[in-house]
Amino acid sequence: MLPQSLFARTALLIASTLAVFSVIAWQAIVWTTLLPAAQLATTVLTQRANEAIVARRTGQPLPESTRFEATAPLIMEPRYAGAAVRTYVETVRAKLQANLDAPEARIHRYTGPPEIWVRTREVPDAWLVLSWRIAGPRAPLAALCVLAVAALLVLSAAALSARRLTAPLADLAAAAARLAEGEHLKIASASGPSEVRSLAAAFQSMAERMAELDEQRELMLAGISHDLRTPLARLRVAVELLGAGDAALTEEMVANIEEMDRMIAQFLHYARANYRETPTKGSLDEVVRQTLAIYSTDQRVRLELRAPENRLFAADSVRHALLNLVQNAFEYGRPPVTVRTSSSAGEIAIEVHDCGSGLSAAEWSEAVRPFHRLRAQPGGTHTGLGLAMVDRLVHVGGGSLDAKRTVDGFAVWVRLPADLSV
Repeated sequence: MLPQSLFARTALLIASTLAVFSVIAWQAIVWTTLLPAAQLATTVLTQRANEAIVARRTGQPLPESTRFEATAPLIMEPRYAGAAVRTYVETVRAKLQANLDAPEARIHRYTGPPEIWVRTREVPDAWLVLSWRIAGPRAPLAALCVLAVAALLVLSAAALSARRLTAPLADLAAAAARLAEGEHLKIASASGPSEVRSLAAAFQSMAERMAELDEQRELMLAGISHDLRTPLARLRVAVELLGAGDAALTEEMVANIEEMDRMIAQFLHYARANYRETPTKGSLDEVVRQTLAIYSTDQRVRLELRAPENRLFAADSVRHALLNLVQNAFEYGRPPVTVRTSSSAGEIAIEVHDCGSGLSAAEWSEAVRPFHRLRAQPGGTHTGLGLAMVDRLVHVGGGSLDAKRTVDGFAVWVRLPADLSV
């Protein structure tokens, strides 16, 4: 039931504190202003009422603002001009009734000079009417208005202060999400309270350190790739020179060398997958045809292409993702493998469908982890980076990678943003 954001909780705390303070302030006004003013007015009215009773008994003129009525008022006015007036007038009525030992006292009018009708024991056959002009409650009412204005100003200042406090925290939360996606960023650490500035500076230092570690990792893997490929190239040349003796053995050794070279390239590409690709203009259907040209004569691959228009999209990411998904469909699924393309406003999509049993949701979440090999796959020629690389390329490019078992097999969808304004 409580608000979840820091700003809302801070505003609620301040508003609750002001509400409690307003109640306490109102009670203080009642005790220090209204009750003393009511006591003073009651003393004056009591004296005037006693003088009126004596005057009626002796036949002398009645005091000012007093009279006697034979019958009770037919219409009573239960309306009050405000909380202060009601508290004041009701206090006067109750005290006056107690002072005169009157069995009944009624308030007849609140607009204009209030009237209190009192039935006294000394004059049981008539009502004594006392009227007086309220002066005291105006001061408490003004004090309440000042208090309300002050509360409004304090709430506004507190809301502004809370917003200035929570805005840098919201920026840090957004920056953390962007950093998790592999984006290199710079955090402003010159605004907000000192604690928030210290947090922003520490976060910036961490982001720079992570960027430095990424650069060192890429440099290290690039060096490893270069150092390993050089002896592999010499080994390939040597094997080809020895090829006349045993052609089958030579072909197998060359294939193994090429597999090692492919694995090294895949490691390097995975390490660089955090870098965003610059979109290029082209047709998704044409990119798919070129990428799968090696399967052009393979009846197990079917193309259903429905995105011929030119768009701006990450073509290299599409190529890498498509090759990996088709190879996985052949190795872990069951042909035929159907590749479908489609497009919508601001997005392109590729579906790779095979007729195998596929993976459950839990197995798929494990399969996209680095160095995780799909189940029931013998052999050791795979690095376990194929789907992980596809997942990273797609998400860094702002897209999504989804998979689901279907009625007739297993389907994987790649969706990437594509600009229409080309």
